[in-house]
Amino acid sequence: MKTSLFLPVSLAVTFSAADARSQVMSLTLNVNSQIRVMAGAGPEMTEYYAWPFITASDDMGEPLTQQVQVSSPAGQFEGYINHPNGWGASSTVYHDAAAFEDELFNNGDWELREFPSIEGFAEDESVYTFSVTGSETFLDGLGGTLITDNAHLLDLGAPTFEWANPGGLYDAVNVYLYDLTDTSLGTSALLGGDAASWSPAYTLLPGHMYQLTVNQRRDTSSLVTISEPTGDDPFPYQWFTSADVNANGVYEFTAVPEPREYALAAGAALLGLALWRRARRPAVASAPLRRS
Repeated sequence: MKTSLFLPVSLAVTFSAADARSQVMSLTLNVNSQIRVMAGAGPEMTEYYAWPFITASDDMGEPLTQQVQVSSPAGQFEGYINHPNGWGASSTVYHDAAAFEDELFNNGDWELREFPSIEGFAEDESVYTFSVTGSETFLDGLGGTLITDNAHLLDLGAPTFEWANPGGLYDAVNVYLYDLTDTSLGTSALLGGDAASWSPAYTLLPGHMYQLTVNQRRDTSSLVTISEPTGDDPFPYQWFTSADVNANGVYEFTAVPEPREYALAAGAALLGLALWRRARRPAVASAPLRRS
């Protein structure tokens, strides 16, 4: 299974006058893991995927028009600019961490192909290769984020969500609460890197389906080495690289009232039923008692 992310914009990188090359290209290696939990069903298998995002610009920060494609050794991770589908990346989803790491670092060189235009005619392409090497700690924290399955305990008026966080590892935690029943509703927050819970000022609606997404992120640019591409011709761009590791969690649940709220609701329903029956009871005239 392959997942893709295409965006209609291009990012610019500041030009460095120390390099005579006026055009700039950057690669951001976005490495991810994810654990999905369905309320009452437990966690699914951990997923691993990587998005290599490419950008290119001139010395004024204007996006270039060349089509560029970058891919991992077996083509499992790919990035594009000026692609017919826009700007973005795609990744095969792995369930084996070792196989995922091999495709990142151990299966050979990555490849960068450049075409003069969006059409991408093969006879006009320039091909370059580069290596990606990660330190022993590069993938620390990559194992997905396990969100606690406590939908039956969530307070509709003041929910508290919890997840696993080892502490001292992540730079930031992004949380998003989506209402899947009414997509116009929801909320989000940016938390500190050690955060392991969130109590949003948000009222869950009974019967609505929700999705909570937790993204724990760390900048790992200093822990990975991405060499400058080389080929038959000199690489015509200044080359900048960065990397980050993201441990993601997804939790889907349906909001239900707390037991005390059930009791209140049931009590109100019974009271209403009694009043309704009383209101509908026919009037009966009283008759005098007869003595025999």
